[in-house]
Amino acid sequence: MKYKKRQFEKLKSTALLLDEFNQTQDENHVILIESFTSKASNKAANTKVALTRAESFMELLNNAGVPSALMEATVVYNEDMAKPMPVRSVGFEVVRKTK
Repeated sequence: MKYKKRQFEKLKSTALLLDEFNQTQDENHVILIESFTSKASNKAANTKVALTRAESFMELLNNAGVPSALMEATVVYNEDMAKPMPVRSVGFEVVRKTK
């Protein structure tokens, strides 16, 4: 459990640094919170659960002080990936948004 808390604190710190970078450099980077799922079986149900999972991570980070404007939830289907991630997992990616 200590490992997960340490990882969460690192993610939070990184997000806050990104927010500061955006403000000082007039940039617009966001953290994509990617929830991985499959199109198999019931795609609509899988998508709904995956989006809820990503939004839950957003809520945790927001409650820890990360601005909600810095994050976007997204669903990624393993079938669309060259190297699939474990289903029901969450990943994070920083992307630059156009203004």
